[in-house]
Amino acid sequence: MKTYIFTASDGSTYQVFPQVGEYKNSQTALELISTLDGSTVLTASISIPEIALGKNELIIKDYSENEGVLSFLVENNIVRPLGKYIENGLITAEIVELVPENHWK
Repeated sequence: MKTYIFTASDGSTYQVFPQVGEYKNSQTALELISTLDGSTVLTASISIPEIALGKNELIIKDYSENEGVLSFLVENNIVRPLGKYIENGLITAEIVELVPENHWK
């Protein structure tokens, strides 16, 4: 399990590890989990059931309390931008590809 230091939008820092899961609609989910107590620091992904995603694609929530998580994930080679975006209400979210764990920094 690879661990990272993540700085949240409020300036708080956490030692975390990424945990890949799946939403009920089979879309990929991604959370950052605290190495201290196993709690979820943040859920990096969102599920939008009406959006068809390819294998290993996920939608990143990089706004509000999650602001900056996308650059953290890209810098650590956890996800790869695909140049694909979706609009959901008042936000635009990016669709990315999950990189195999053995290639994470």
